[in-house]
Amino acid sequence: MNFSKLITSVLLIASSMACSKSDNNDTVTPSVNATMSAQINGQAFNTTSALSTFTKATKDLTVTGSDANHQVGFTLVNFSGPATVALEDRLSGKSTGSYLDVKTTTMYTIQGGRTGTVTVTRFANDVIEGTFSLKTYNSGDKKEFTVTNGQFKLPVANL
Repeated sequence: MNFSKLITSVLLIASSMACSKSDNNDTVTPSVNATMSAQINGQAFNTTSALSTFTKATKDLTVTGSDANHQVGFTLVNFSGPATVALEDRLSGKSTGSYLDVKTTTMYTIQGGRTGTVTVTRFANDVIEGTFSLKTYNSGDKKEFTVTNGQFKLPVANL
């Protein structure tokens, strides 16, 4: 997955989270409330909004969550079901993740030898559940953000 696809995914999901009403009348109420939590550089992070999308054509699964200060997300490439997936450098074309400092709009990505892991324990009935961790970096400000003890349970929008 290239960097522009990662940025596009994050922006699409962020804009989707801002929508409060569907444009069609056949929307099904999700069977589970969206939850995502983690520690970001040791500080508690609990989302105020979270979203997961699965693109059937490419088999890309994108999960993201945010609050007023942080946004964390990852995309699993060619995802087929419960598994542990390594997150790799944003330029690898493989599964990757990112952190966004919402207040400064600074994006931190997996790069420079940093990695992450997502373990999906459930992917059924339009629900995804699991754990995650990742280390991200921004070469512009030379800062690293570490996301640990991540957990998620979200409805999945199929595209």
